[in-house]
Amino acid sequence: MTLLNSHGYPASWPQANDRLDSIVSRITHTQKLALYTKQVTTRELAKTLNVRESYLSRKFPGKVPSGAPFQAAKRALRVVRMEYRFLCAEKVLEKTLSILEAAKTANTTYRSMARAVQALKHTKANHDSRV
Repeated sequence: MTLLNSHGYPASWPQANDRLDSIVSRITHTQKLALYTKQVTTRELAKTLNVRESYLSRKFPGKVPSGAPFQAAKRALRVVRMEYRFLCAEKVLEKTLSILEAAKTANTTYRSMARAVQALKHTKANHDSRV
């Protein structure tokens, strides 16, 4: 885990020094925070500060970890979309919608909806045979 300073970016990042022309002296706390939280890209900030992108990323390495929260949100969205696809597939089996209409409603391809209908048919057939 990265230790953050009072400004909200890593304490290991270099602080301002006596050399006024160095990047460390020219970058502000808000720019460092924006870089760390990925509100601004390294490329954009390098262009603003008139330095090379590789130099800036070597001076200020590491950004806020972004994978876990976004991956969880993507997974949840995927589950909701699958549920909606199967809901539309049920309407196809009830003959209230055609596969093409259901595919458009669920914002998916015809083939994906046909597979969902087939999977639902198979699931219902297995369920009915057990009961």
